[in-house]
Amino acid sequence: MGPAKAENVLREALQHGADHAILLSSRAFAGSDTWCTSTVLAAAVRKIGSYDILFFGRMAIDGDTAQVGPEVAGQLDIPQITQLIQIDNLTDNSIILHKKSRRNHTTA
Repeated sequence: MGPAKAENVLREALQHGADHAILLSSRAFAGSDTWCTSTVLAAAVRKIGSYDILFFGRMAIDGDTAQVGPEVAGQLDIPQITQLIQIDNLTDNSIILHKKSRRNHTTA
């Protein structure tokens, strides 16, 4: 969710292996707080219907709250991980992830 110029970030995600990217852009979204943003994104995910994994950025440049991804996961009642730094293995039944720890090193 963002302005048309956010398309560049989505194209980069596709270049790195994402299967699909969707940009939600409207003047109606201008000035949205984290709750409104997460509500719009969760509604879009429900409309899409089928997904294996969702990626969200760390934080927006305007609020720096890092709440949108976790709020979307909460609204969709799906598991989440924050501060993801590496995906080791992804199969139909499992995923092995590493996240940044408080001590600035990775944990499995």
